[in-house]
This record gives sequence, structure tokens and C-alpha cells, in this order.
Amino acid sequence: MDDHVTSRRDGSALFLTLNNVAKANSVSANMLHSLQVAFESADQDDEITAVVLTGNGKFFCTGMDFSSDGDANAELSPELHDQKYHKAVRLFDTISSCTKTTIALVNGSCYGGGNGIVFACDIRIAVRGAKFVLSEVKRGLSPATISRYLVREWGTSLAREAMVTGRVVGIEELFPLRAVHHAVEDIVEGQKRVVEVLEGLKSCAPRAVAQSKRLVNAVYEENSRESGQVIKEVFLDMTKPSDEADYGISQFRKGVRTVDWESWYKSRTIPKL
Repeated sequence: MDDHVTSRRDGSALFLTLNNVAKANSVSANMLHSLQVAFESADQDDEITAVVLTGNGKFFCTGMDFSSDGDANAELSPELHDQKYHKAVRLFDTISSCTKTTIALVNGSCYGGGNGIVFACDIRIAVRGAKFVLSEVKRGLSPATISRYLVREWGTSLAREAMVTGRVVGIEELFPLRAVHHAVEDIVEGQKRVVEVLEGLKSCAPRAVAQSKRLVNAVYEENSRESGQVIKEVFLDMTKPSDEADYGISQFRKGVRTVDWESWYKSRTIPKL
């Protein structure tokens, strides 16, 4: 397993921790692969009934690690973009469809694709003050691969607004919607709540849990079975050569967190003498 994902077993629970602290737990290709393998292995292990996922440090996860990509989307072929799409979608789907109960202990703020990891899980426990930000639009991108889980768990209205504004969404909004099931004061209380949840799960039959999850997913997918193709089309369109995305990502790498898009677009339309 990648050093940026640590694991331990405690009874029938598997604990996974995002540990790429130096990069605010952003998801590298290796981390994505490690998570995929860990969830697939847990799914096949009859002695595991729950998977608990948390982060180390200040952040839970700040999304995909752009540093391994080139300065421009054009540097990657359509085939490689297609591979990136399938790897991301596969991980979120694996978490969502895992036959074990999945618990996200959100230790800190969550950005971009990190939200997909959290809201693909069954039960979410978050420390107060944790922020959930769909920051892709600020970079000229779109939260394509995670949109299914955001709409499913947040509801269409909030997900739509958060996607198009990129604003901070706090616990106070998500808790009443049950998108976050438990709000705790700090990580210590969160860990205690995890223990309580795991204790309660001991009285739940594992096969019945798996079948219940399958039912919920089937009902939801029946209402959105056409969404998969749309999600892929948006993702692949987003990863085509784009001045907007190139500029947004370049500003992000420079540490510019608030891009003046209006000025940038105006500068492109002013005729040069």
C-alpha cells in the first residue's frame, strides 16, 4: 500500500487514513490506486464488516493532485484522459457499492474530488468547522466524476448551487439534510462516535446490510440511469485542450485562490494594437 494511505485492523473494522499531509491529502495516482485495492480487498474479506476512512492532519482531502499533470491539458492524450476518468469513477463506485458499511470520519475540510470520497460512503461523521467546497469551477473545471454522489446526498438544489458558485458549504447546512449524520466538536469525539457506530453495527447482519445498500443504489440508479453517459461526456469535454482550464490550474499552482475570471475574459477580447 502507498505510504500516503495507512491501514489497520481493529476487530471486524478496517481503518484507512489518508496520510499525504505535505500535500493536504490531495489524491495522487498512487493514493487512488491504494484506496481502490484496499476497498476491493475489504469487499472480499468475510471477516471485515466495516471500513472507516479518515484523514491525517488539517484536511480530510483537497481533491486530485494536479502536480503530476502537465501545465496544459493538451499534454495528455484522449486515451490517458479516458483512463483518468475510469480510475476516478471506479474508486467512487467501489466505495459506494462496497458490501461493507463505509464510514467517513471527516477530520477537516474537504475540497473537489475529496467530496466524492466522503459522500460515496454510507455514514458520515464530521468535525464542526469542516468545510465542503466544490472548488472546480474556480479553476475552470467541473466536478464531473463526483456529481452523482453530491446530487444523491445533498439534493439537487444545494448541489447545483454549490457546483456553480464554488462556495463554502458548512456542517450547519449538511447536518439538517442528513448528508452529514453526526456533527462532533473535534476528532477525539469523532473517534468515540465511530466506536459507537461500529458497536451498533454488530447487531446488523452483514448480508442484510449488503442487500440493503444494493437496494438503495438500485432505486437511485433507476432514476438516473442516463446520467453515466452525461458525466463521462462532461469529464472528457473538460479535459480537452482549454485555455480556461490551463489558466485556472496555472493560477492555482501559483497560489492564487481567487481568480478574476471576468478580467481574464475581457483581456482576451480586447483587440491588440
